[in-house]
Amino acid sequence: MQGKRSSIEQVIGVMGENILICRKEKNKYFLEVIDQSAAIIKSVPLGNLEFEGSKKQYVDALILKNKLFVRFSAINKRNKIVIGIIDEYDIESLTFKKNISADKTSIDGAKKIYWYGIGVNRAISELSESGFYISNDRNYVVDYSSSFDKAKDTEENISMRVYDENMSLFWEKEFKMPYSNDLFKITKVIVDEKGNTHLLGKEFFEKNADKKRGKTNFKYHVISFLSGGKSIKDNTIELDSEFITDATLGITSEGYLIASGFYSSVGSYSINGAFSVKIDIDKKRVISTNKKEFENSFIRSGMTSREIKRSEKKENKGEDLEMPDFDLDHLVLMPDGGWMLMAEQFYITTRTYMTSGPNGSMQTRTEYVYNYDDIILVRMNNKGEIIWNVKVGKHQSSSGSTARLSYSWFYCNDTLYILYNGSPGSSSNLIYAEVISADGVAVKETIMQGGRDELYMLPRFSARTKNCQLLIYSARKKTYQFSLMNATN
Repeated sequence: MQGKRSSIEQVIGVMGENILICRKEKNKYFLEVIDQSAAIIKSVPLGNLEFEGSKKQYVDALILKNKLFVRFSAINKRNKIVIGIIDEYDIESLTFKKNISADKTSIDGAKKIYWYGIGVNRAISELSESGFYISNDRNYVVDYSSSFDKAKDTEENISMRVYDENMSLFWEKEFKMPYSNDLFKITKVIVDEKGNTHLLGKEFFEKNADKKRGKTNFKYHVISFLSGGKSIKDNTIELDSEFITDATLGITSEGYLIASGFYSSVGSYSINGAFSVKIDIDKKRVISTNKKEFENSFIRSGMTSREIKRSEKKENKGEDLEMPDFDLDHLVLMPDGGWMLMAEQFYITTRTYMTSGPNGSMQTRTEYVYNYDDIILVRMNNKGEIIWNVKVGKHQSSSGSTARLSYSWFYCNDTLYILYNGSPGSSSNLIYAEVISADGVAVKETIMQGGRDELYMLPRFSARTKNCQLLIYSARKKTYQFSLMNATN
């Protein structure tokens, strides 16, 4: 298939045996249906893109109880308002049906407005961290907006909205955060099966940075809004002597609220263990905290011989070994009440070139290189104890587009599948699959190989459609294609 400046915006969800996506071509959006042969069998331009004279911008969409809801944002510059819009579209014809809601917020030159929802476990798509968050039983959806006055450094104003399975408003609440906007950052928002919402956020000790003088500059809070927002509970998430470097939030199959992630013993740009904090939502308190250091053999895996010698010297001096910092991407919930942490090492390096100009002067040019390296997986049981951890070794880097870097994943029958491309610039296009069993044994396989000029997988634009299926989006220049990978393939 070919399209001018075409890109996939979102894998929205499953419609029977088919898959619904949103694709953008130039400045137009299309709702498209893909069948089990990976062919597009219906393509409908997204219609009704104006609201009260303002142009609507696509944000995201979801299928809920066989109904299609699409979310937009719009700005009315004349009246100085920003509008968050939710519309229902007919699930069969994919055409506009009715407006569900339109949330309007006044703006002026000093204010900055955000309108979004954040989730780590979106119903279908893993394309981004922004979007609706749906409860595990798919009966509640949370969405919120926030605003603050940049000129005055005031507290952040939050507007929280929870919808039921029919996208009818269940409850809403406006409140002012008890922290200055430049000292607090919301990182996750989730909703449980009772319609309670929970925010994960960072409280900074000093302004504007996760790290100050090489040390962690924040602590985490979990703020819960219970009983329709009538009761608010703020739990600080911290360890006795270690520094939490990254955390995420989830609701286990047993109904507990968990904050889980990585920590460092020295508080620098490194990690050496994983932790979990379990909160009883009804009792409004932390009921358990677990942490465990990674074994030195795990930390050393993938190191060069020089790095191993350096780590052995540190160990002989009695110093803690730590790995470079990893970005925590996903918290995968397990049927047994446990979960898995999935993280990737990402960093930016620079290359500086010096050339001689026509008059003999020296000119410098700096090139930024984006590196996506190892993936680590940490499996925890329902008590938050580490069962096993695995490191998937890879190295990908590019000074240009990063579209083919990073990874996709799906989970099926106690087995995790991680897919990623070979390094750009190689003589052929390789797709690797790392298959991790229920007991943490990893096997690497090559699943696809093509010539240098063939299409390549775009991992961050591929998405899980069902537990045992992955929709793969591949592209090169103006040509793109879809394919489906099943765990039984």
